[in-house]
Amino acid sequence: MKILTVASSSGGSAGSGNSGNLQSLASNSCSASLSVQPTTLTDPAISIPLSQPASIQAKVVDNCGTPLTSGTVVVTFSNGDPQVNLVHTGNGNFSGTWQPRNGSPPQVKLTFIAVAIQGITVQGGTTNLTVSLRSGALAPLALGVANAA
Repeated sequence: MKILTVASSSGGSAGSGNSGNLQSLASNSCSASLSVQPTTLTDPAISIPLSQPASIQAKVVDNCGTPLTSGTVVVTFSNGDPQVNLVHTGNGNFSGTWQPRNGSPPQVKLTFIAVAIQGITVQGGTTNLTVSLRSGALAPLALGVANAA
């Protein structure tokens, strides 16, 4: 039989009445949460043209400030547009492109969702950002070849 003893910073063991020391050690460690901070589309004065690509970027760190380097970050939209899967570009930065399709309503809530699994621990975090859509030029449409020469 193996016996595990957990030592506190004062040298006591878990069974010796030093639970306060163990509690303080646990509170100094990082918990399983992520902070998602959008780094584009954050200016409320900017409106995004409907049907035009818009860059979406976010910085994701855990509650100790360590950048997320593996995991999943997606953005969902309250107007029913398809979700965008963001790609890790380095140092906790994630990026993707959204092409707004549905302009009704003109205010759209973006929900950033980050999830990471480390061993048996699941970390997660969300944040919301509201943006305005405006009518924009439609994406160019190629109708055919004008000169095949």
